[in-house]
Amino acid sequence: LARELAMYNKIADPNKVNEGRRLRIPKKPEVLIRGEMALQSNSISPASKPMATTSRPEPALLFTMYTIKTGDILSRLSQDLLGTTRRMKELQELNRDVIKNPDRLIPGTVIKVPKN
Repeated sequence: LARELAMYNKIADPNKVNEGRRLRIPKKPEVLIRGEMALQSNSISPASKPMATTSRPEPALLFTMYTIKTGDILSRLSQDLLGTTRRMKELQELNRDVIKNPDRLIPGTVIKVPKN
């Protein structure tokens, strides 16, 4: 997902995004997840040529996206977004590729939040 979001924002290396950089997040994150991206003046539409995918079926979209803000902490995000702090580990595991240290969330980082 980081690669797709980087492509959507014309970022060459998704591992090198400066703090404070504004990222465009599509209104329908499943567009990024399913690889149906097209860049068209700050909006997205299904691409005429979808990105290459594996032969296995696509999973249903089971999460939404949230952009970390200054001052966010994982326990509060878990409470606010999932209704309980007991799901903090689940939130951390789902985002282990972008949350390296759960005690230091980086503003601008886009995380997945389970829908249920």
